[in-house]
Amino acid sequence: MVPKLIRGSSFKGAAGYLLQDIGADTRARVAWTEVRNLASSSPQTAWRVMAATAMDAERLKENAGIKATGRKSAQSVLHLVLSWHPEEAEHLDREQMLAAAEGALKAIGASDRQALIIAHSDSAHPHIHLLINRVSPRDGRMLSSSKEKLKLSKWAQRYEEERGKIYCEDRVLNNEARERGEFTRAAKGIPWQIMKAERLAREAANDNPDKTQQIREKLRARMVVVGRSMRSTINRHRREWQALEDGFRVQRREIAQSFAKARVRARELIVQEFRPLWRDNRRREQEDLARLAQDERSLLGRARSVLRTIGHWRSILEGDRIQGASLIWNSMFSAEARKQILQEEHAMRRAAMQNRQRQAIRREVLPIHAEHRLRLHSAAKLFIAERSSLVLGHSADRAKLRAQWSALRQERAEAYAQLRASHEHRETFKQAASAESYFEKLKAMARAEREKTAEQSNTRGRDRGRERD
Repeated sequence: MVPKLIRGSSFKGAAGYLLQDIGADTRARVAWTEVRNLASSSPQTAWRVMAATAMDAERLKENAGIKATGRKSAQSVLHLVLSWHPEEAEHLDREQMLAAAEGALKAIGASDRQALIIAHSDSAHPHIHLLINRVSPRDGRMLSSSKEKLKLSKWAQRYEEERGKIYCEDRVLNNEARERGEFTRAAKGIPWQIMKAERLAREAANDNPDKTQQIREKLRARMVVVGRSMRSTINRHRREWQALEDGFRVQRREIAQSFAKARVRARELIVQEFRPLWRDNRRREQEDLARLAQDERSLLGRARSVLRTIGHWRSILEGDRIQGASLIWNSMFSAEARKQILQEEHAMRRAAMQNRQRQAIRREVLPIHAEHRLRLHSAAKLFIAERSSLVLGHSADRAKLRAQWSALRQERAEAYAQLRASHEHRETFKQAASAESYFEKLKAMARAEREKTAEQSNTRGRDRGRERD
Protein backbone atom coordinates (compact mmCIF):
# COMPACT_ATOMS: atom_id res chain seq x y z
CA MET A 1 0.00 0.00 0.00
CA VAL A 2 1.41 3.36 -1.06
CA PRO A 3 -0.63 6.46 -0.11
CA LYS A 4 0.05 9.80 -1.78
CA LEU A 5 -1.41 13.20 -0.88
CA ILE A 6 -1.86 16.20 -3.20
CA ARG A 7 -3.54 19.48 -2.20
CA GLY A 8 -5.11 21.89 -4.63
CA SER A 9 -7.77 24.54 -5.08
CA SER A 10 -9.84 23.43 -8.12
CA PHE A 11 -12.45 20.69 -7.81
CA LYS A 12 -13.24 21.09 -11.51
CA GLY A 13 -9.64 20.53 -12.58
CA ALA A 14 -9.18 17.53 -10.28
CA ALA A 15 -12.47 15.96 -11.36
CA GLY A 16 -11.65 16.56 -15.03
CA TYR A 17 -8.40 14.64 -14.61
CA LEU A 18 -9.85 11.80 -12.51
CA LEU A 19 -13.13 11.18 -14.35
CA GLN A 20 -11.78 11.13 -17.93
CA ASP A 21 -9.05 9.50 -19.92
CA ILE A 22 -5.90 11.56 -20.32
CA GLY A 23 -6.14 13.73 -23.41
CA ALA A 24 -9.58 12.44 -24.41
CA ASP A 25 -13.27 12.81 -23.58
CA THR A 26 -13.75 9.11 -22.92
CA ARG A 27 -13.98 7.36 -19.52
CA ALA A 28 -12.47 4.00 -20.38
CA ARG A 29 -10.05 3.99 -17.45
CA VAL A 30 -12.74 4.70 -14.80
CA ALA A 31 -13.73 1.31 -13.39
CA TRP A 32 -16.25 2.52 -10.76
CA THR A 33 -17.03 5.45 -8.46
CA GLU A 34 -18.41 5.85 -4.93
CA VAL A 35 -19.33 8.86 -2.76
CA ARG A 36 -19.14 9.54 0.98
CA ASN A 37 -21.22 12.12 2.90
CA LEU A 38 -22.93 13.23 -0.30
CA ALA A 39 -26.60 12.91 -1.25
CA SER A 40 -25.97 12.28 -4.95
CA SER A 41 -24.04 9.29 -6.29
CA SER A 42 -23.34 11.03 -9.60
CA PRO A 43 -19.63 11.95 -9.76
CA GLN A 44 -20.31 15.06 -11.85
CA THR A 45 -22.84 16.29 -9.28
CA ALA A 46 -20.58 15.26 -6.38
CA TRP A 47 -17.64 17.51 -7.27
CA ARG A 48 -19.96 20.43 -7.93
CA VAL A 49 -21.55 20.03 -4.49
CA MET A 50 -18.09 19.91 -2.91
CA ALA A 51 -17.05 23.08 -4.74
CA ALA A 52 -20.22 24.86 -3.58
CA THR A 53 -19.62 23.74 0.02
CA ALA A 54 -16.05 25.05 -0.06
CA MET A 55 -17.17 28.42 -1.42
CA ASP A 56 -19.83 28.64 1.33
CA ALA A 57 -17.35 28.06 4.18
CA GLU A 58 -17.72 31.52 5.74
CA ARG A 59 -21.51 31.27 5.99
CA LEU A 60 -21.27 27.76 7.46
CA LYS A 61 -18.89 29.07 10.14
CA GLU A 62 -21.22 31.96 10.94
CA ASN A 63 -24.23 29.65 11.28
CA ALA A 64 -22.24 27.33 13.56
CA GLY A 65 -21.15 30.24 15.78
CA ILE A 66 -17.47 29.91 14.88
CA LYS A 67 -15.37 33.05 14.62
CA ALA A 68 -13.91 33.67 11.16
CA THR A 69 -10.37 34.07 12.48
CA GLY A 70 -7.04 32.45 11.68
CA ARG A 71 -5.21 32.05 8.42
CA LYS A 72 -7.31 31.53 5.30
CA SER A 73 -6.42 28.78 2.84
CA ALA A 74 -7.66 28.38 -0.72
CA GLN A 75 -6.46 24.75 -0.90
CA SER A 76 -9.77 23.09 -0.07
CA VAL A 77 -9.12 20.17 -2.47
CA LEU A 78 -7.37 17.07 -1.11
CA HIS A 79 -6.42 14.36 -3.62
CA LEU A 80 -5.47 11.05 -2.00
CA VAL A 81 -4.13 8.15 -4.08
CA LEU A 82 -4.02 4.60 -2.65
CA SER A 83 -1.95 2.13 -4.69
CA TRP A 84 -1.52 -1.60 -4.13
CA HIS A 85 1.27 -3.91 -5.31
CA PRO A 86 0.60 -5.66 -8.66
CA GLU A 87 0.74 -9.00 -6.83
CA GLU A 88 -2.42 -8.01 -4.90
CA ALA A 89 -4.51 -7.36 -8.02
CA GLU A 90 -5.84 -10.92 -8.27
CA HIS A 91 -7.26 -11.05 -4.72
CA LEU A 92 -8.40 -7.43 -4.41
CA ASP A 93 -12.06 -6.55 -4.89
CA ARG A 94 -14.16 -3.41 -4.70
CA GLU A 95 -15.24 -3.94 -1.09
CA GLN A 96 -11.65 -4.24 0.08
CA MET A 97 -10.69 -1.06 -1.78
CA LEU A 98 -13.60 0.82 -0.19
CA ALA A 99 -12.61 -0.46 3.25
CA ALA A 100 -9.06 0.78 2.67
CA ALA A 101 -10.41 4.16 1.53
CA GLU A 102 -12.49 4.49 4.70
CA GLY A 103 -9.49 3.52 6.82
CA ALA A 104 -7.33 6.16 5.13
CA LEU A 105 -10.04 8.82 5.63
CA LYS A 106 -10.27 7.91 9.30
CA ALA A 107 -6.47 8.06 9.67
CA ILE A 108 -6.34 11.71 8.57
CA GLY A 109 -9.53 12.68 10.41
CA ALA A 110 -11.62 13.11 7.24
CA SER A 111 -14.37 10.56 7.90
CA ASP A 112 -16.97 13.35 8.10
CA ARG A 113 -15.78 15.12 4.94
CA GLN A 114 -17.37 14.91 1.51
CA ALA A 115 -15.42 12.49 -0.70
CA LEU A 116 -15.59 11.04 -4.20
CA ILE A 117 -13.81 7.69 -4.69
CA ILE A 118 -12.67 6.79 -8.23
CA ALA A 119 -11.09 3.48 -9.23
CA HIS A 120 -8.86 3.43 -12.33
CA SER A 121 -7.95 0.43 -14.46
CA ASP A 122 -5.22 1.98 -16.62
CA SER A 123 -2.17 0.48 -14.88
CA ALA A 124 -0.85 -2.89 -13.78
CA HIS A 125 -1.12 -2.01 -10.07
CA PRO A 126 -4.60 -1.52 -8.58
CA HIS A 127 -5.23 2.00 -7.31
CA ILE A 128 -8.03 4.33 -6.33
CA HIS A 129 -8.27 8.11 -6.13
CA LEU A 130 -10.09 9.98 -3.35
CA LEU A 131 -11.25 13.52 -4.13
CA ILE A 132 -11.86 15.02 -0.66
CA ASN A 133 -13.38 18.35 0.36
CA ARG A 134 -11.31 19.70 3.26
CA VAL A 135 -14.14 22.10 4.23
CA SER A 136 -16.60 20.59 6.69
CA PRO A 137 -20.22 20.76 5.44
CA ARG A 138 -21.43 21.21 9.05
CA ASP A 139 -19.35 24.11 10.36
CA GLY A 140 -17.10 25.24 7.48
CA ARG A 141 -13.87 24.34 9.27
CA MET A 142 -10.82 23.34 7.22
CA LEU A 143 -9.41 19.85 7.72
CA SER A 144 -6.13 20.01 9.61
CA SER A 145 -3.03 19.01 7.64
CA SER A 146 -0.89 18.46 10.75
CA LYS A 147 1.25 15.30 10.37
CA GLU A 148 -1.14 13.93 7.74
CA LYS A 149 1.61 12.11 5.82
CA LEU A 150 2.97 10.56 9.01
CA LYS A 151 -0.54 9.37 9.96
CA LEU A 152 -1.01 7.82 6.52
CA SER A 153 2.41 6.16 6.73
CA LYS A 154 1.55 4.49 10.04
CA TRP A 155 -1.87 3.49 8.76
CA ALA A 156 -0.40 1.97 5.57
CA GLN A 157 2.09 -0.03 7.67
CA ARG A 158 -0.72 -1.41 9.87
CA TYR A 159 -2.77 -2.16 6.75
CA GLU A 160 0.00 -4.27 5.21
CA GLU A 161 0.67 -6.00 8.54
CA GLU A 162 -3.00 -6.94 8.86
CA ARG A 163 -2.99 -8.32 5.30
CA GLY A 164 -0.01 -10.51 6.16
CA LYS A 165 2.77 -9.16 3.93
CA ILE A 166 4.97 -6.05 4.07
CA TYR A 167 5.73 -4.66 0.63
CA CYS A 168 7.45 -1.47 1.82
CA GLU A 169 10.26 -2.34 4.23
CA ASP A 170 11.72 1.18 4.14
CA ARG A 171 8.50 2.59 5.59
CA VAL A 172 8.76 0.24 8.57
CA LEU A 173 12.36 1.29 9.19
CA ASN A 174 11.47 4.98 8.87
CA ASN A 175 8.57 4.70 11.33
CA GLU A 176 10.78 2.87 13.83
CA ALA A 177 13.38 5.64 13.50
CA ARG A 178 10.69 8.27 14.11
CA GLU A 179 9.59 6.46 17.27
CA ARG A 180 13.19 6.67 18.48
CA GLY A 181 13.04 10.45 17.98
CA GLU A 182 15.15 10.51 14.82
CA PHE A 183 14.26 12.92 12.04
CA THR A 184 13.43 10.78 9.03
CA ARG A 185 11.90 11.78 5.73
CA ALA A 186 11.04 9.38 2.95
CA ALA A 187 12.28 10.02 -0.55
CA LYS A 188 9.94 12.29 -2.47
CA GLY A 189 8.08 11.04 -5.50
CA ILE A 190 9.27 12.00 -8.96
CA PRO A 191 7.00 14.52 -10.74
CA TRP A 192 5.36 13.28 -13.92
CA GLN A 193 7.11 15.84 -16.11
CA ILE A 194 10.50 14.60 -14.85
CA MET A 195 9.48 10.97 -15.38
CA LYS A 196 8.52 11.88 -18.94
CA ALA A 197 11.83 13.68 -19.46
CA GLU A 198 13.74 10.70 -18.07
CA ARG A 199 11.88 8.33 -20.38
CA LEU A 200 12.83 10.45 -23.36
CA ALA A 201 16.36 10.71 -22.00
CA ARG A 202 16.65 6.93 -21.77
CA GLU A 203 15.56 6.66 -25.36
CA ALA A 204 18.05 9.35 -26.37
CA ALA A 205 20.97 8.03 -24.32
CA ASN A 206 21.48 4.78 -26.19
CA ASP A 207 25.23 5.31 -26.21
CA ASN A 208 25.30 6.17 -22.47
CA PRO A 209 22.40 4.53 -20.57
CA ASP A 210 23.71 5.75 -17.17
CA LYS A 211 23.34 9.41 -18.13
CA THR A 212 19.84 9.73 -16.67
CA GLN A 213 20.82 8.05 -13.42
CA GLN A 214 23.86 10.30 -13.10
CA ILE A 215 21.74 13.41 -13.50
CA ARG A 216 19.21 12.14 -10.98
CA GLU A 217 21.85 11.30 -8.38
CA LYS A 218 23.53 14.66 -8.86
CA LEU A 219 20.26 16.53 -8.41
CA ARG A 220 19.27 14.45 -5.40
CA ALA A 221 22.63 15.18 -3.77
CA ARG A 222 22.05 18.89 -4.33
CA MET A 223 18.53 18.58 -2.94
CA VAL A 224 19.88 16.88 0.20
CA VAL A 225 22.32 19.74 0.77
CA VAL A 226 19.69 22.43 0.25
CA GLY A 227 17.19 20.48 2.38
CA ARG A 228 19.64 20.24 5.26
CA SER A 229 20.36 23.94 4.96
CA MET A 230 16.63 24.67 5.02
CA ARG A 231 16.02 22.52 8.14
CA SER A 232 19.03 24.08 9.85
CA THR A 233 17.73 27.57 9.02
CA ILE A 234 14.23 26.74 10.28
CA ASN A 235 15.61 25.34 13.55
CA ARG A 236 17.84 28.38 13.99
CA HIS A 237 14.90 30.70 13.39
CA ARG A 238 12.89 28.81 15.98
CA ARG A 239 15.70 29.07 18.53
CA GLU A 240 16.18 32.79 17.85
CA TRP A 241 12.47 33.48 18.27
CA GLN A 242 12.39 31.47 21.48
CA ALA A 243 15.48 33.28 22.82
CA LEU A 244 13.94 36.68 21.98
CA GLU A 245 10.65 35.84 23.71
CA ASP A 246 12.40 34.27 26.73
CA GLY A 247 14.68 37.30 27.07
CA PHE A 248 11.73 39.72 26.97
CA ARG A 249 9.84 37.59 29.50
CA VAL A 250 12.84 37.53 31.85
CA GLN A 251 13.31 41.28 31.48
CA ARG A 252 9.67 41.95 32.35
CA ARG A 253 9.95 39.66 35.35
CA GLU A 254 13.08 41.47 36.55
CA ILE A 255 11.36 44.86 36.14
CA ALA A 256 8.33 43.62 38.09
CA GLN A 257 10.51 42.22 40.88
CA SER A 258 12.52 45.46 41.05
CA PHE A 259 9.29 47.48 41.26
CA ALA A 260 7.91 45.26 44.02
CA LYS A 261 11.11 45.58 46.06
CA ALA A 262 11.26 49.37 45.59
CA ARG A 263 7.62 49.70 46.60
CA VAL A 264 8.19 47.64 49.74
CA ARG A 265 11.26 49.72 50.66
CA ALA A 266 9.35 52.99 50.16
CA ARG A 267 6.50 51.78 52.31
CA GLU A 268 8.87 50.64 55.04
CA LEU A 269 10.54 54.06 55.10
CA ILE A 270 7.21 55.86 55.57
CA VAL A 271 6.15 53.36 58.20
CA GLN A 272 9.41 53.98 60.08
CA GLU A 273 8.86 57.74 59.85
CA PHE A 274 5.35 57.45 61.33
CA ARG A 275 6.30 54.98 64.04
CA PRO A 276 7.31 57.74 66.55
CA LEU A 277 4.04 59.54 65.82
CA TRP A 278 2.07 56.37 66.53
CA ARG A 279 4.05 55.92 69.74
CA ASP A 280 3.26 59.48 70.86
CA ASN A 281 -0.38 59.05 69.98
CA ARG A 282 -0.53 55.85 72.01
CA ARG A 283 1.00 57.62 74.98
CA ARG A 284 -1.52 60.48 74.71
CA GLU A 285 -4.42 58.04 74.60
CA GLN A 286 -3.17 56.30 77.72
CA GLU A 287 -2.73 59.63 79.49
CA ASP A 288 -6.27 60.69 78.47
CA LEU A 289 -7.72 57.46 79.83
CA ALA A 290 -5.69 57.73 83.05
CA ARG A 291 -6.80 61.35 83.57
CA LEU A 292 -10.42 60.39 82.93
CA ALA A 293 -10.21 57.61 85.49
CA GLN A 294 -8.63 60.02 88.00
CA ASP A 295 -11.33 62.67 87.42
CA GLU A 296 -14.14 60.18 87.86
CA ARG A 297 -13.13 59.74 91.53
CA SER A 298 -14.28 63.23 92.57
CA LEU A 299 -17.22 65.52 91.89
CA LEU A 300 -15.01 68.31 90.58
CA GLY A 301 -13.20 65.86 88.29
CA ARG A 302 -16.47 64.59 86.87
CA ALA A 303 -17.48 68.17 86.14
CA ARG A 304 -14.20 68.68 84.24
CA SER A 305 -14.90 65.46 82.28
CA VAL A 306 -18.35 66.71 81.31
CA LEU A 307 -16.91 70.02 80.15
CA ARG A 308 -14.26 68.26 78.08
CA THR A 309 -16.94 66.05 76.56
CA ILE A 310 -19.08 69.06 75.66
CA GLY A 311 -15.96 70.62 74.06
CA HIS A 312 -15.74 67.67 71.62
CA TRP A 313 -19.35 67.90 70.43
CA ARG A 314 -18.37 69.17 66.97
CA SER A 315 -16.25 66.12 66.16
CA ILE A 316 -18.83 63.76 67.68
CA LEU A 317 -21.68 65.24 65.63
CA GLU A 318 -19.78 64.73 62.32
CA GLY A 319 -21.17 61.19 62.20
CA ASP A 320 -24.71 60.21 63.09
CA ARG A 321 -26.07 63.42 64.67
CA ILE A 322 -28.94 61.81 66.54
CA GLN A 323 -26.73 59.14 68.03
CA GLY A 324 -24.02 61.76 68.75
CA ALA A 325 -26.48 64.09 70.52
CA SER A 326 -27.81 61.22 72.56
CA LEU A 327 -24.26 60.25 73.51
CA ILE A 328 -23.43 63.83 74.60
CA TRP A 329 -26.60 64.00 76.70
CA ASN A 330 -25.85 60.66 78.36
CA SER A 331 -22.25 61.75 79.03
CA MET A 332 -23.55 64.35 81.53
CA PHE A 333 -24.84 61.58 83.76
CA SER A 334 -22.83 58.46 82.81
CA ALA A 335 -19.10 57.79 83.26
CA GLU A 336 -19.30 54.99 80.71
CA ALA A 337 -20.67 57.38 78.09
CA ARG A 338 -17.87 59.86 78.79
CA LYS A 339 -15.31 57.05 78.34
CA GLN A 340 -16.98 55.98 75.09
CA ILE A 341 -16.78 59.56 73.76
CA LEU A 342 -13.07 59.68 74.60
CA GLN A 343 -12.45 56.35 72.86
CA GLU A 344 -14.30 57.51 69.75
CA GLU A 345 -12.17 60.62 69.71
CA HIS A 346 -9.07 58.44 69.90
CA ALA A 347 -10.38 56.29 67.01
CA MET A 348 -10.96 59.34 64.84
CA ARG A 349 -7.45 60.59 65.63
CA ARG A 350 -5.98 57.20 64.65
CA ALA A 351 -8.00 57.16 61.41
CA ALA A 352 -6.72 60.61 60.48
CA MET A 353 -3.14 59.55 61.16
CA GLN A 354 -3.65 56.36 59.18
CA ASN A 355 -4.94 58.45 56.26
CA ARG A 356 -1.89 60.73 56.41
CA GLN A 357 0.39 57.70 56.43
CA ARG A 358 -1.35 56.22 53.37
CA GLN A 359 -1.08 59.49 51.49
CA ALA A 360 2.62 59.69 52.33
CA ILE A 361 3.13 56.13 51.05
CA ARG A 362 1.21 56.96 47.87
CA ARG A 363 3.32 60.06 47.25
CA GLU A 364 6.50 58.04 47.80
CA VAL A 365 5.40 55.15 45.52
CA LEU A 366 4.06 57.35 42.71
CA PRO A 367 7.49 58.08 41.11
CA ILE A 368 8.35 54.40 41.49
CA HIS A 369 5.20 53.53 39.51
CA ALA A 370 6.17 56.06 36.83
CA GLU A 371 9.68 54.62 36.60
CA HIS A 372 8.20 51.11 36.37
CA ARG A 373 5.94 52.07 33.46
CA LEU A 374 8.82 53.84 31.74
CA ARG A 375 11.05 50.76 32.03
CA LEU A 376 8.28 48.53 30.70
CA HIS A 377 7.73 50.90 27.77
CA SER A 378 11.46 50.97 27.02
CA ALA A 379 11.66 47.19 27.20
CA ALA A 380 8.69 46.87 24.85
CA LYS A 381 10.25 49.29 22.35
CA LEU A 382 13.52 47.37 22.46
CA PHE A 383 11.64 44.08 21.99
CA ILE A 384 9.76 45.47 18.96
CA ALA A 385 13.02 46.75 17.44
CA GLU A 386 14.76 43.40 17.97
CA ARG A 387 11.74 41.56 16.62
CA SER A 388 11.67 43.73 13.48
CA SER A 389 15.38 43.11 12.97
CA LEU A 390 14.82 39.38 13.43
CA VAL A 391 11.94 39.40 10.95
CA LEU A 392 14.11 41.13 8.35
CA GLY A 393 16.95 38.68 8.92
CA HIS A 394 14.64 35.68 8.68
CA SER A 395 13.02 37.09 5.54
CA ALA A 396 16.45 37.38 3.97
CA ASP A 397 17.25 33.78 4.96
CA ARG A 398 13.98 32.53 3.45
CA ALA A 399 14.61 34.52 0.29
CA LYS A 400 18.04 32.91 0.04
CA LEU A 401 16.51 29.45 0.46
CA ARG A 402 13.89 30.21 -2.19
CA ALA A 403 16.66 31.33 -4.53
CA GLN A 404 18.56 28.08 -3.89
CA TRP A 405 15.48 25.96 -4.58
CA SER A 406 14.71 28.05 -7.68
CA ALA A 407 18.27 27.60 -8.93
CA LEU A 408 18.01 23.87 -8.29
CA ARG A 409 14.73 23.64 -10.19
CA GLN A 410 16.26 25.66 -13.02
CA GLU A 411 19.28 23.37 -13.11
CA ARG A 412 17.03 20.34 -13.16
CA ALA A 413 14.91 21.79 -15.95
CA GLU A 414 17.99 22.64 -18.00
CA ALA A 415 19.51 19.19 -17.51
CA TYR A 416 16.41 17.40 -18.67
CA ALA A 417 15.85 19.96 -21.41
CA GLN A 418 19.27 19.08 -22.81
CA LEU A 419 18.35 15.41 -22.78
CA ARG A 420 15.03 16.17 -24.44
CA ALA A 421 16.83 18.31 -27.03
CA SER A 422 19.24 15.45 -27.66
CA HIS A 423 16.30 13.11 -28.07
CA GLU A 424 14.52 15.50 -30.40
CA HIS A 425 17.74 15.91 -32.39
CA ARG A 426 17.99 12.15 -32.76
CA GLU A 427 14.37 11.92 -33.78
CA THR A 428 14.82 14.72 -36.30
CA PHE A 429 17.90 12.98 -37.66
CA LYS A 430 16.00 9.71 -37.95
CA GLN A 431 13.12 11.43 -39.67
CA ALA A 432 15.51 13.19 -42.05
CA ALA A 433 17.28 9.92 -42.78
CA SER A 434 13.94 8.24 -43.41
CA ALA A 435 12.89 11.05 -45.72
CA GLU A 436 16.16 10.86 -47.63
CA SER A 437 15.77 7.11 -47.99
CA TYR A 438 12.22 7.60 -49.20
CA PHE A 439 13.31 10.12 -51.83
CA GLU A 440 16.09 7.78 -52.98
CA LYS A 441 13.52 5.05 -53.43
CA LEU A 442 11.33 7.40 -55.45
CA LYS A 443 14.32 8.31 -57.63
CA ALA A 444 15.19 4.65 -58.16
CA MET A 445 11.59 3.86 -59.09
CA ALA A 446 11.56 6.78 -61.52
CA ARG A 447 14.81 5.58 -63.13
CA ALA A 448 13.44 2.07 -63.42
CA GLU A 449 10.25 3.39 -64.96
CA ARG A 450 12.23 5.44 -67.49
CA GLU A 451 14.43 2.50 -68.37
CA LYS A 452 11.37 0.28 -68.80
CA THR A 453 9.70 2.88 -71.03
CA ALA A 454 12.85 3.23 -73.14
CA GLU A 455 13.13 -0.54 -73.52
CA GLN A 456 9.53 -0.78 -74.65
CA SER A 457 10.10 2.02 -77.19
CA ASN A 458 13.13 0.25 -78.59
CA THR A 459 11.21 -3.00 -78.85
CA ARG A 460 8.33 -1.35 -80.71
CA GLY A 461 10.82 0.32 -83.13
CA ARG A 462 12.51 -3.02 -83.94
CA ASP A 463 9.12 -4.63 -84.52
CA ARG A 464 8.07 -1.93 -87.00
CA GLY A 465 11.41 -2.30 -88.86
CA ARG A 466 10.89 -6.03 -89.31
CA GLU A 467 7.37 -5.43 -90.66
CA ARG A 468 8.72 -3.06 -93.35
CA ASP A 469 11.33 -5.58 -94.35
